[in-house]
Amino acid sequence: MQEPSSNAARPLRMPRLWGEPVRVWPVLAGLGITLFPFDWLSQVWTPFGALFDQVFVSEVQHAIGHATMFLLMSLLVLLSIPALRLRPARYLGLMLLVGVGQEALQDLFKHVPPNIYEGRDLFFDVTGAVAAYLLVSAWHWLFLRKPRAA
Repeated sequence: MQEPSSNAARPLRMPRLWGEPVRVWPVLAGLGITLFPFDWLSQVWTPFGALFDQVFVSEVQHAIGHATMFLLMSLLVLLSIPALRLRPARYLGLMLLVGVGQEALQDLFKHVPPNIYEGRDLFFDVTGAVAAYLLVSAWHWLFLRKPRAA
């Protein structure tokens, strides 16, 4: 019988934040999709640009797109880092930071300086993040809380 060598592959331990496990890959995937410059891609890839222009025709659709993207990304973050559910100020601060980063990357790829309209986009980003927080909190309260002993 062979003894395991010290260089044998060991399972990776899941990182922890505030004592709770953190699933890193879903968060990285969500950040990658959220921070990706789709506006730039629509300019350099014509077929995607045609689809992009059909989906985001008006300002209302643009706002709905921002809110939906941040809702989905925030759900990934809250489900991957459950400790953030108990720290709403840190969670919202992180989501606002991601929103600022997303707007900065868009401006960088468009070669334009930041403008006042990005505050509006940040509002819709935070709206999506708050909606995700409320959804996850309601789910936990309705289905996962332990009933009090009588």
